[in-house]
Amino acid sequence: MRNAHHLSDGLFDFIYKAITTRHYWIAFPANTYFLKAGDLHCFTSREEARELEAGLKEEASPTKIIYAPSVLSAYQQIEGQYQSKELLITKNLSAMNEQNFEYLKDNLKYLGFGESLAAPLREQIAKGTPDFQLTFETEINKKAFAAVLNFRKSGNTDMYFVNSYHATLQRSNGEIFDQAFYLNKGKGVTAKEAYNLLEGRAVYKELENKEGQKYHAWIQLDFEKRDKNNNHEVKQFHDAYGYDLKASLQKFNMRDIKEPDLADILIQSLKKGNLQAEERQTRPNQGWLLQRAQSKKRSRKERGAVRENQEERKVQRTKRPNPAERKRANQKGCKT
Repeated sequence: MRNAHHLSDGLFDFIYKAITTRHYWIAFPANTYFLKAGDLHCFTSREEARELEAGLKEEASPTKIIYAPSVLSAYQQIEGQYQSKELLITKNLSAMNEQNFEYLKDNLKYLGFGESLAAPLREQIAKGTPDFQLTFETEINKKAFAAVLNFRKSGNTDMYFVNSYHATLQRSNGEIFDQAFYLNKGKGVTAKEAYNLLEGRAVYKELENKEGQKYHAWIQLDFEKRDKNNNHEVKQFHDAYGYDLKASLQKFNMRDIKEPDLADILIQSLKKGNLQAEERQTRPNQGWLLQRAQSKKRSRKERGAVRENQEERKVQRTKRPNPAERKRANQKGCKT
């Protein structure tokens, strides 16, 4: 029977008997999906039906009243009531899904994952599963970077949120580093910041403690230690630690730091953990500035040979040969 999902089999006999005894006014609960005979009340006048409606209002039970001079009319009106409700629910659900999709799409762009995940994101939201994952893959500075993003539906609003992602980076030497990054209300470490952290650099972030209080700190991954979830431990250096990025940069004779607008851009870029091209005031130089929060000072990597300290990974400039070494080299016919 086409209407069986709304109306029980015994309902037909009940309505038929009511109409044959001139009980054309029928009242039934508006919020009940599956109607049975006990849910219907039939009356000979509208006034009687309204008395019941008034009593049920006090009990916060919405009631629908229809006038049905035939069984067919009763079925059409009752079925129409539920079809309209289903259509409204479907429409509202569709609108909510679209709103959720737009929110998450913008959230992913803010986090640096672009728009490539938009199509699979819409598809997963439409499925309505409790949780799902999406995979993002790209190449940054010729290094493979990937992230598996975790989405979960809220138990209160049925809206999806991206709660975390697991990032993986393959460095130039082939080593693979990974880390899980947790998000709070869609905010946290961005994809580029995750790349920089996995490269070993520090990032300056606004964080929140257990009491909900916000604070700022440099964060850096400790590749020598892992926690119980097999993540690298995260070292934090609060503002009280005493590291002043701008003051440190002013020690170097660079054009960018002399101009306020350029200085702000440089500082914001370094706070994200980016390697930044340097230009000295004396002569153009394509060296790189490298952020190391733990050392409380700036370290610079020049184009020459690099020697890294295993513990602090400080970058030092290649030493020029002393006069004695230059003399020996000239005697061998080599330029230094």
